[in-house]
Amino acid sequence: MDNVVHPNQPGDDWDGTLPPAPPLTPAAAITRPRSVDTAFQLSLASTAVGAVSTVVTMLFDTEWLHQTTRQTFSDAGLRTTGAEFDAMIDMFQIAIGLGVVVFVGLFVLFAMKMRAGRNWARIVITVFAGISGVSFLSGLATAGADLSLMWSLADAACSLAAVVYMFRPESTKYFLAHRELRLRRYQR
Repeated sequence: MDNVVHPNQPGDDWDGTLPPAPPLTPAAAITRPRSVDTAFQLSLASTAVGAVSTVVTMLFDTEWLHQTTRQTFSDAGLRTTGAEFDAMIDMFQIAIGLGVVVFVGLFVLFAMKMRAGRNWARIVITVFAGISGVSFLSGLATAGADLSLMWSLADAACSLAAVVYMFRPESTKYFLAHRELRLRRYQR
């Protein structure tokens, strides 16, 4: 039993010293440009505008809620009673509220990861900014210059401005530096 080497104990040829750790370039050594911070702030502003607009237009618009609930019951071939109708409105409000909370959390996470130099988060934010821009343009084409589109305009403007700042040359260098740092860590 004395000849058994346990995984937590060194073998007979170990001299008690460990090789020096390779030098690491800390992520803090990579200077984050102001354009990335500006893109982060614009992404948060876009998220806030989107959340507020959803709450205002969907949760507090009782006419829209009643119309949507009636349409849902009608599409399902069901008759509505007072209690069922009120319960369905409550369910819509809860679902929309939970959806807003989840999406705000995700968008804040994406913005934080983008700020930390993650290129995938920059791409995700860019895709959502494109969707926001297309949504605004399609709303403008169908509804004209409706006052409710101001929320969509503010959201699209903030998110598209964030994209511009995320893809400035100094921002791109920042994302590439973080990518190289991660690749060097994985190659060890």
